[in-house]
Amino acid sequence: MAWLPVLPENPVVLLVPALLFGFALKFFAVWIAMPSAWYLKLLFSACLLFFAGALIEIFQWPPGREANALLAAVFNALGALCTAEGLLARSGKSLGRTALVATMAVATVGAAALVYVVPWIDAHGAFENLVFGMLFLSVSYQLRFLLRRSRIEAILFWVLLVFALQYFPRAILTARNGWPTDAAVVEHSGVLMMHVSLGLVSAGLAIIVLVASLADLIERLRSERNRDDLTGLYNRRGFAEKAHALLASSADPVFAIMCDIDHFKGINDRFGHAAGDRVLTAVGQSIANRVRDGDIAGRLGGEEFSVVVVGLQAHEAAALAERLRMAVFELRNLAEPEMAGLSASFGVAERRPGENLWNVIERADAALYDAKAEGRNRVVIAPPAEGDGTDAAEARKVAMAVPGTLTIH
Repeated sequence: MAWLPVLPENPVVLLVPALLFGFALKFFAVWIAMPSAWYLKLLFSACLLFFAGALIEIFQWPPGREANALLAAVFNALGALCTAEGLLARSGKSLGRTALVATMAVATVGAAALVYVVPWIDAHGAFENLVFGMLFLSVSYQLRFLLRRSRIEAILFWVLLVFALQYFPRAILTARNGWPTDAAVVEHSGVLMMHVSLGLVSAGLAIIVLVASLADLIERLRSERNRDDLTGLYNRRGFAEKAHALLASSADPVFAIMCDIDHFKGINDRFGHAAGDRVLTAVGQSIANRVRDGDIAGRLGGEEFSVVVVGLQAHEAAALAERLRMAVFELRNLAEPEMAGLSASFGVAERRPGENLWNVIERADAALYDAKAEGRNRVVIAPPAEGDGTDAAEARKVAMAVPGTLTIH
C-alpha cells in the first residue's frame, strides 16, 4: 500500500518548517556573498536538516511510529550538530571530532534504544531535547567571551543561552504529553504551543546570527577595501582611518615611524617588478611580525611604509624602529638575488600638542630623508617637543647602543 502524507488541519504546525526553509535560503544567500565563511554553509545545512526532520514528523514519513521517530531523530541530531559547529566556527572554535561523533552516537543510539529496545517511544523526544540542551549549553559556555565584544555579539550570546535553556522545559513537556506522531496529537494544544515556541526561539537565534553574519560581511568588505593586496598591511586609506581613530582616543604619547626601502628603484630596474613585489611583501611581513597588537602599520604607497604606536617612550619607539631596520636588513640573508644588499631607512617623530596625524607623519618623513642623506640603512629621531629633554636623552642611549644606525636631530 502506497504511503499517503498526513496533512495537518491546523497550518500553524507548519510554522517551524516554513521558518527553517526561509532561514536556509537566507544563510545560503549570505554564504554566496561570503564563500570563505564556511560556518555559513554549516548553518545553511543545519536549517535544511531541521526542516527535513520537521516534515518527517508532521507528514509521518516513513509510516510507523518507530521508523518515523528514529529517522526524525537522525535528521534533528545532524541539524543540531551543524548549528553548534557553525556557531563555534564563526569564532574560530570547534567541538572537535570526538565530541561531534560522541554526541551523534548518544543522540541516535539513545533514540534507537528508546524506540526499539525498551521500548518507550514517548520518551525519546524528551531524551532528544535533553541532549540538545546540554549541547547548546556547552556551546554557550565556549562562546561566553562574546559578552566582551560588540553589542550584537553579546545579544547573540544571550539568545543562544535562551535557545539552549528552552530545551529543558521542552523535555519535561514532551515526557508529560508524549511524542506527537499523528495529526491529532501534533495539533494538541500543548504540543502546538511547543512547536510555536520552538519556532519563535529558533527564529530569534537565526535572525541574530544573520545580523552578526552580515556584520562579518561588512567588516570583511571594509577590511578588503582598507588592506594592501601585496603586503596585507593597511593601505593608505585604511591606515589613515585607523590611525586617526587611535590618535583621537589616546592621551598617551604617540609616535609615527616612517620607513622607505633603500635603492628600491634599482631593484625594480635590475630584477624586474615581480622581484620588487617580492621585496615589498617580505618587508611588509617583517614589519607586521614585529609590531605590537594595537599598533597601526600600513603601506602608504610605493616602497614607503608607516607605523603609528601609542604608549611608548621616546627610547622605546627608537628601539622599535631599530628592530624594524634590523629585520629588513636581515632579509638580505635570503636566497633570492633581489634581497642581496637590501636595507631601509627610518624616521621617527613624536606627536606634539595640537598636531594631527599628517603633521607627525610629515616630521617623521623629514627625519627619514635625513636618514637617507646620512647614508641610508639607519634610524633618525626627529627633534622632540620643547620640555621633552628626558625622553630625548633616553633615545640617545639607544643611539649609543647602535652606533652609526640611529641618530637624534
